[in-house]
Amino acid sequence: MLDILTDYCCMLRYFREHFAPFTFETELSPQFVESLQNLEYAEYLWASWFDSTDDVRAEFFTENIGQFRRYYDSLKRYGFLRPDKNFSSIFDSTIFTSEKQESIA
Repeated sequence: MLDILTDYCCMLRYFREHFAPFTFETELSPQFVESLQNLEYAEYLWASWFDSTDDVRAEFFTENIGQFRRYYDSLKRYGFLRPDKNFSSIFDSTIFTSEKQESIA
């Protein structure tokens, strides 16, 4: 899951730099807005994950599975999901049912 957080933070930093408006009149791109809304929190989650024990990480993942799913979906939507990293089996497992997805959304 650290891979998802790391890749998501990198993608948001890329968006912040490459999709920033050039003038005040320029309409904000959805990528730039997503970076403004989510980068700091994603970095906070990354630091929390990095500084925790395995037991705390397991609990942390369980409590934040919806957030990880949104990050995974965003990476996939914008084409930043690394081909060697496919976590769909984790998110599509019976642990994460469609009923649970709706309650998290």
